[in-house]
Amino acid sequence: RTTIADLSIIILLILVSALFFGAAIYFVDSTFSDIPKGFWWALITMSTVGYGDLVPNNTWGYVVGTTCIILGTLLVSYTIPVLVNHFLLYYAHADQLSMVKQLHRTAKRKIRNRKMSRYLQKALLNAKTLVNATITNVNNKT
Repeated sequence: RTTIADLSIIILLILVSALFFGAAIYFVDSTFSDIPKGFWWALITMSTVGYGDLVPNNTWGYVVGTTCIILGTLLVSYTIPVLVNHFLLYYAHADQLSMVKQLHRTAKRKIRNRKMSRYLQKALLNAKTLVNATITNVNNKT
């Protein structure tokens, strides 16, 4: 859920930046006949694809293009650490959940087989509510 929110913000920033640079290139370079073509150029430039179908032809166009390239590279490269961070957190969370479930199964099996002292059985039964609540809470979040 948080990954979608973070990526939505990044995509919104990229689109707003592309709209800004598309309008800027339209006003400073006569090669661009309208703002949608400038927007197309800005998106392609920011994504570092650069088809070459539209290029700036004057000094101010080069300045806008260079700024667009730098900002686009920064915005696009920022998405990778965000994704990696969220996936690492997700898998660490899943690993912890798996460990809690395994511990719970082992404790239940030992209680059933009477391989624990009465004191430990009582402590585990008291903790069972906490473990079940944790598993339910984690399952509801995933």
